[in-house]
Amino acid sequence: MILNTRLFAQLCDENDEDFQRLLLHTEVRWLSKGACLSRFYLLFDSVLEFLESKDPDLKKNLINFEADIAYLTNLFKKFNDLNLQLQGDSFNLIKTKSAISAFLGKLKFMKENIGRREFSQFSNLSQVECLDEDIQTYVQHLIALHDDFKFRFEDILSMEIPP
Repeated sequence: MILNTRLFAQLCDENDEDFQRLLLHTEVRWLSKGACLSRFYLLFDSVLEFLESKDPDLKKNLINFEADIAYLTNLFKKFNDLNLQLQGDSFNLIKTKSAISAFLGKLKFMKENIGRREFSQFSNLSQVECLDEDIQTYVQHLIALHDDFKFRFEDILSMEIPP
């Protein structure tokens, strides 16, 4: 394991990567999963190069799922942005309702755009080849996310704010 870590760091250094190692996420901090995924995607080409001699089957699988990884990387960035928006000392229920409502609108907008193969909100996804079945999967996923957010935050969204 230590040898692979050193070899990967050396490869990243040779490729002038900004990072020389991948991050490991912890189950306690789900936000770190987004950071791990972002780092992994930034090092994707180096990971593929490293796997060329180590595990060609895994390399082939990663190539097959590159669009999914790109999509999830962009999506987790949006989740992390929302989470940061919902933090702070001056945050209250009115601002929470506004942020959640805005995010629900963004999910609908993202779904419509991806369905039309417009990837303006998904910069990583715009750089990879997407099959029609991938697009359909992402559309269905965004619909499910929208419905799940709406259900989970139903109490906040239905809250009446006096004028």
